[in-house]
Amino acid sequence: MKRRYVIPAVATIIIAIVAGGILTYRLSQPTSEEIFRNYLQQMATSKTYGLEESYSATGTTINLKGVLDTNKKSSRLAGDLVCTAKIQDKEAKINVSLQMENATLYMRLNSASGEVADRQTGNPIDVGKAYSKVLGQWYRADDEDNTAKAQLDSGVYVYGDGIIAPGYDSKKIVDSLIRNKALTFSSVTKSSYGYTIEVTSSKDAYLSSLKETFPNLNNPDLILDGIFDDQNSINFTVSTDTKGNILSEKLSSANLCIDFLEQYVANAPDNIANDVSGTSKHVSISSVSIAPITTSRLLSQLAEDIVY
Repeated sequence: MKRRYVIPAVATIIIAIVAGGILTYRLSQPTSEEIFRNYLQQMATSKTYGLEESYSATGTTINLKGVLDTNKKSSRLAGDLVCTAKIQDKEAKINVSLQMENATLYMRLNSASGEVADRQTGNPIDVGKAYSKVLGQWYRADDEDNTAKAQLDSGVYVYGDGIIAPGYDSKKIVDSLIRNKALTFSSVTKSSYGYTIEVTSSKDAYLSSLKETFPNLNNPDLILDGIFDDQNSINFTVSTDTKGNILSEKLSSANLCIDFLEQYVANAPDNIANDVSGTSKHVSISSVSIAPITTSRLLSQLAEDIVY
């Protein structure tokens, strides 16, 4: 008669083992909050950072590569922009190379075509002919970028999706970002490579966090102006591996083409998107090489080289 209890007893043991395994599995899985925190933590402690970005929108194609080496306190950015817009009912197109060495910005007009109207006389101006002496020549900004210099000097590098500051207390950085709600998440989902995190970055809260964590950082408001432009918040879709390292992102930004069209053709462009959307993928800094610029002219001298 005792045999009848053998099967239930064995079943009870199996159920206990399985249940214990499920409980152990669940306890070993990080929560959404832990995954989000881990991603911010990994970014805060990064010593190098490489990024390749591609944006597209009406009249706009932008491809940029940027690298950061915190050990050397150096950063480089390089890329190309193809910008097309209507200007006073005329269409103009430019192709520009952009390069930034630490806190110095360089730009080069590779090609220009189309027609614009002279703002004073209304007479047509052939863009290609007007910029014939400018083509292929590097121009550098007259002044250093103070926001870039502030970050290089302090070793605190601020991005829309997080902060890189390996010489500081990463836990304090992350705690402040989360407590101030500078960066928040709306969802975290498991993927084949790790996690996908929907992130929102809020400008005012971000400024509060920067002032709290880095009271000696110069120009924090201007740094954030460069990130947020005229927006109060930015949304990111961040893909990370299981350790929290960023693999890629979907993002949006102010359209650089507008600035460059206004710089070169000196008129406000129409029929072009104010904002651009795109994707970025993180790459090793060794994969990004930038040729040194040996000669350049000041950007303020650009007007001297235009032929009307």
